[in-house]
Amino acid sequence: MKRSDAQRPRMSGQTIATVVSLDDPDGEGKVLLELQTQEGRSVLAWAPVVTPMAGNGRGLWAMPEEGDEVLCGFLYGDPEHPYMLGALYNGKDKPPSTSYRERRWSSLVHPGFRMLDKEGEKGDFGAVVIEDHYGNRITLSNGKITVSSVCLVEFKAEMFSFSGSGWRRVMTPNNNPL
Repeated sequence: MKRSDAQRPRMSGQTIATVVSLDDPDGEGKVLLELQTQEGRSVLAWAPVVTPMAGNGRGLWAMPEEGDEVLCGFLYGDPEHPYMLGALYNGKDKPPSTSYRERRWSSLVHPGFRMLDKEGEKGDFGAVVIEDHYGNRITLSNGKITVSSVCLVEFKAEMFSFSGSGWRRVMTPNNNPL
């Protein structure tokens, strides 16, 4: 027999849960969570992930990893309708940086994307760094772009144009030198 909404227990506030699976069978951006109930037992529930700018085919797409500790709320206090508010650093799971001036997006395997904020001292206004597991890196910093590769840098286009203050060189498919 199904309980009426008036008989259903309510959950006030938030709770901590553990991500069990990311394999959402409906493809709706949900994660399977193991939640601890007030009675001290664990319950599995699919929960949508709260994320900035979510909409049809758009928004920030950054899912947690299996085993991550997350913070959950409940729609209208209903324990059968959890939603994931965000993942938590908790002492065991430490942040990828200790600098409050660094903004970082990284996964388990890839160092990822970093934005480094500086004080603006002596013309240093920070950097944007994109790097991969192999050591390849693109750095945008202080009016300069540096591309570093451990092996090969490859560009593909029908034509290339290089220019600076007062000069321009075009490379075309006719193999003329720059």
